Amino acid sequence: MSSQIKKWPITLSAVSPRQSKNKISKTYRQASTLFLTRRLPESLTTMLSILNCPDGSSDPPPIYSANKIIRIKVWSLYLTILNAICELPLDEGKQTFGNTEFRALVSKVRDGSIWDEVVNNGYGGLEGDVDTDVVINLATLLLAHARSQKINQLKLESYLSSRSTPRDNQLEASQYHNHSRSQSMTNLNGFDPTRELNSLVKILELYTLHVLLRNNEWDFAREVITVSSILDEERREAFLEALDTLKTEQRQIQMREREEQQLLDEKLRQNAEELRRLNRDIEQKREEEDKMRRHKVTELDYGTESNSISCQIPSTPVQNKSTIPKKRSLHPIAQTKKGATPPKNTLLSFLNRSHLISRNICNLINILAGNLRTRPLLLFEVMAFVAGLLLLLKQRDFRHKLKNSWVKLRQTAAMAGKVSYL
Repeated sequence: MSSQIKKWPITLSAVSPRQSKNKISKTYRQASTLFLTRRLPESLTTMLSILNCPDGSSDPPPIYSANKIIRIKVWSLYLTILNAICELPLDEGKQTFGNTEFRALVSKVRDGSIWDEVVNNGYGGLEGDVDTDVVINLATLLLAHARSQKINQLKLESYLSSRSTPRDNQLEASQYHNHSRSQSMTNLNGFDPTRELNSLVKILELYTLHVLLRNNEWDFAREVITVSSILDEERREAFLEALDTLKTEQRQIQMREREEQQLLDEKLRQNAEELRRLNRDIEQKREEEDKMRRHKVTELDYGTESNSISCQIPSTPVQNKSTIPKKRSLHPIAQTKKGATPPKNTLLSFLNRSHLISRNICNLINILAGNLRTRPLLLFEVMAFVAGLLLLLKQRDFRHKLKNSWVKLRQTAAMAGKVSYL
C-alpha cells in the first residue's frame, strides 16, 4: 500500500479529462463509503489506486490531472484515513494492517514524508502549487502526530517561501518575511480571492499560533504576525491578542506546575519528617521497654533477696527460768499422763511466722502489680492458666489420678512421721 514518490512533468497524460474525472469520482465515493464503515484497509487501497501511478505505466497518477475541487476532496479524504490509522491502538493496527505495513504508514506521517508524497504525486513536485486546503490538512495532521514540530515548521516555511503569485496576476508579489534565522521565507503574497485569502490566513494561524509555539518560538511568532502582508490590521490585532492570551495561559500553566511541584516537594518533605518522627518514637518506645524490663528484673531480684534475708533471721523469743525446758523423761507415756503444759513461747513464735507470711504475701502482691504494669497480658495468662486447670479438674480421669497421688502422698508423709518419731 505504500505510495511511490516521484516528480512528474507538468504535461498531462493522454487519458481524457472526462474519463479521469469519472474514475476519480467513482473511486472517491467508494473510498468514502468504506471509510465510513471503518473498513480502513479497503478504503486506503481504493484511494491509492488513484494516488499512485498505474502499474507498468509512465503516466502520472490520475489525481495529477484532476481539477481543484476533486483534488482537494481526494487528498483530504486520504489524509483523514491516515489520521484514523495513526489513532488506532498498536495491537489493533498490527492486527488490521500487519506489523510492517502499519509501522510504515504511521512512520510516513510522523517523519513528515507524507508531505513530500502529496507534493510529488499530486502537484508534480511544485510545492507552491499545492492547494491551501490540502496544506491546512497536512499541517493539522503533522501537528497531531509528528515526532517533532520542527518538521512541520520547516514544511510550512518551505511552502510559504515557494508560494507563487496568483495565476490571474492581478496582485504584485510582496515579501512575506525576512528573518535572520530562516532566509528561505521570502516572496509570500496576499491573494485577492476571498477563499484563497482565508485559507492563507488559516495556514498562517496554524504556523504562528500552533507550530511555532509548540517549538517555543514566541518572539519569532510575534515578529511573523507583525510583518505579515496577508493580514489586515484587524486580523493582525486579533492574532497578537490571541498570542498574548496564549502566552498568559502558558505562564499560568507554568505557575500552576511550579505550585504543584512545590506542594509535591512539601508533601514529600512532610512524609520524610513524619517517617523520621515515627522512627524516633519507635526507638524511644523500645528504649523505654528495655528500661522497664531491666527495672522489672531488678525488682524481682530485690524481692527474692528480701525473702532470703527474712528467712535467715532467727526468732529469739524471751526466755526465763520458767520457760527453760525440763529434762525429758525417759518415759513419755508417764509424762503425758501428768498433763505437761505447752511452752509459753508458742504464741510468740506463731506471731513471728504470721508476720513473715504476711510480709511475703505483700511482696508477692507488689511484684504481681509491677508485672501487671509492665506486662498487661500477664493477668490474661494467669486467667488462662486457671481456666486450663479448671478444665483439667473437670475431667474424671485427672481427678482420679490426682486423688490417688494425694493418698499416696499422705501415706508417705505418715510413714515418714513414724520413722522420725522412732
